[in-house]
Amino acid sequence: MNARRRVMILAAAFFLLACQSQDDMDKAQLLRHFNIPPGTQLIEYNGYPARVGFGQREGLQVSATYRFTEGELAAWLPQARANGWQPLPIPSEIREKIPYKGLKVDLDAAQGVYLCRTAGDDVLHAKNTRPCGEVQRMNDIIVGTLDPVSCQLHVTVRSGY
Repeated sequence: MNARRRVMILAAAFFLLACQSQDDMDKAQLLRHFNIPPGTQLIEYNGYPARVGFGQREGLQVSATYRFTEGELAAWLPQARANGWQPLPIPSEIREKIPYKGLKVDLDAAQGVYLCRTAGDDVLHAKNTRPCGEVQRMNDIIVGTLDPVSCQLHVTVRSGY
């Protein structure tokens, strides 16, 4: 195999790894934001845009659905409540502030718990966030709802920048 062909093969391999690793990095951030234990079953995932462009990902939308076993859910719930998860339904004054339509999270869910936070900048990697109820305008959102009947956790991180 000539050197040029090896370089082309290596470049293609690095490109494929970079695409896949972006999803892996996004999934890791979802686990962190929502305190989801590693190994929880991921049943659906969508990430947009797929890659960083010019140093940022404009219009970021990362959503996932996880399914807990009953034991995992029982262990997760007290920790979630301690980390700011609140009983559903989401109050109307918070829902009215959310500027995004078509989220993969049921904002009208009536039972279970929810988390709604905003970062203001670099939402996916933000270390400091604020509850949605404490801000007047949201540039981004970190939102999740847990359906206790199906043991499914629906989460979304989205930005408007």
